[in-house]
Amino acid sequence: MGRLWKKIYVSAEASKVGDRYVPISPRLAREIKGHPKTGPVAPPNWKTHWPRIRKAAGVSHLADCTRHAFASHALAAWGEDAAKAAMGHTEGSRTIFRHYARAVTKEQGEAFFR
Repeated sequence: MGRLWKKIYVSAEASKVGDRYVPISPRLAREIKGHPKTGPVAPPNWKTHWPRIRKAAGVSHLADCTRHAFASHALAAWGEDAAKAAMGHTEGSRTIFRHYARAVTKEQGEAFFR
């Protein structure tokens, strides 16, 4: 993962896979600086704004597109084990590799996290 990455804690109540630590990029760390240490990260009225943003971007479904974009780029940039750890997948899971292995090149994945 290159540069010094920080990690944020996600409790079992907020995660579908139990307690975990998620790596965040230096850029994201700067973006969330000053945000409360607990509670939701989504902006106010997110559920109202999200459909409008998706429509403007030409995205017709909700299928966790931000999570899927992260998974694709993490797999390409960091490899399967680091991507699984970041996504909260178990060690033996093949989901990330099976669904995202061909979606993004290594160069695109690395550029995504710069």
